[in-house]
Amino acid sequence: MSMVSSSSSLPVFPHDTKPNSNLPRHTATFHPSIWGDYFLSYDSTFHEDDSDVKQVTLLKEYVRTMIVCPVDNNFLFKLNIINSVQRLGISYHFEHEIDEALHQIYEISTKE
Repeated sequence: MSMVSSSSSLPVFPHDTKPNSNLPRHTATFHPSIWGDYFLSYDSTFHEDDSDVKQVTLLKEYVRTMIVCPVDNNFLFKLNIINSVQRLGISYHFEHEIDEALHQIYEISTKE
């Protein structure tokens, strides 16, 4: 029985040559963006206002209270809040609170 070597689908070129190196490259012609140059500009005069910082602080505390509120056998509500916070990508603000809430849910659910 003879051994048949299967050929690779990758082309093999000598080390000093490049395939089709003399041919021009095709460039893509995309339609202009519907946003134009809106997101390319940067407004260096924008500053966060004290009211913005206060509002962020208040909202963070509101979310924190929703996470640390007593479970009261309403696991689904608490887990939905934790899931939403994690999907929004802001769970790093509430790592300790989320760990405590999940621990409480585990403790209550294993007692029953």
